[in-house]
Amino acid sequence: MREVRDWWLPLAKALRVGSSSKILHLYDNPYKSKSVLIYNTDLGYGAKCFRRGTSDWVFKEHLSLEALANEAVESGRDDLPNDLVVYTPTNTDRVTQLANWYLLKRGLDPMMVYNYNTYLSKSRLRLVYRCVGVDGVVGYIGRDITEKHHAKVVTYMHNSKRLKHAVFSSPTSSPSRSIIVEDVNSAIKLFDICKRAGYNIEVVSLNGTSGSDQLSLHLMDKDVILWLDGDTAGERGAVKLFKDLTPLANSVKIIRGRLDPKEYDSDVVLDLIWEVINDTQGIKSWVIADYK
Repeated sequence: MREVRDWWLPLAKALRVGSSSKILHLYDNPYKSKSVLIYNTDLGYGAKCFRRGTSDWVFKEHLSLEALANEAVESGRDDLPNDLVVYTPTNTDRVTQLANWYLLKRGLDPMMVYNYNTYLSKSRLRLVYRCVGVDGVVGYIGRDITEKHHAKVVTYMHNSKRLKHAVFSSPTSSPSRSIIVEDVNSAIKLFDICKRAGYNIEVVSLNGTSGSDQLSLHLMDKDVILWLDGDTAGERGAVKLFKDLTPLANSVKIIRGRLDPKEYDSDVVLDLIWEVINDTQGIKSWVIADYK
């Protein structure tokens, strides 16, 4: 929706504060149903296209992100926050709206994230995800929603343990294929897309760019797809993981792109994953620009 912001933003500004409206997408034929939800909140204006799976958000000028960040000077502490509440995107308080904006800006639907054991700490200004590690350890990961704190990600101590890699999979299945990404937001989006498509695929969040002995053991004899972020660290991490996992896994393939996995539209993600898992040519490296 960012590429059509000049179209939807004036329409959202025309709404009264606290209201929303469903409209026809700029690029849709008139006979199609209205697929875009626009809304006007105290903090800003938003738009989501349900047909395309894309979102956008614009803050109102009166809000100072720096002032918000200053309220959370202890945000980087690694003890589990004691004010965790279930993250509910429909709440109208400013911290929830800030969390919604944080997710929308990264291409995630807040209602999708709501379905994955997600909490909100208003004292730390963080979204907190309850996850299960590849070793079965339950842990919590906090993401700074102000984009101002130097510690973007905090892995909290819980029961004297700290989560290393988080895995998202269906509890009743034993998937033989894994997609490896850097962060929990990318993992949630890709797993949700795969689940809706009926693919029995797990998604592992490295919570960084490096693997571990635990991860290598978990991925043994599996078909592995490495899809790290499009920056230099992601490129280097993917190459190292490719070398480390090739002797252990059944197969290892790399997806390369300019953006983070979570920033691609849902249809691009789904089409690309379908191409990779149905590859009969033995392609090891896939460049997203070639398959969009």
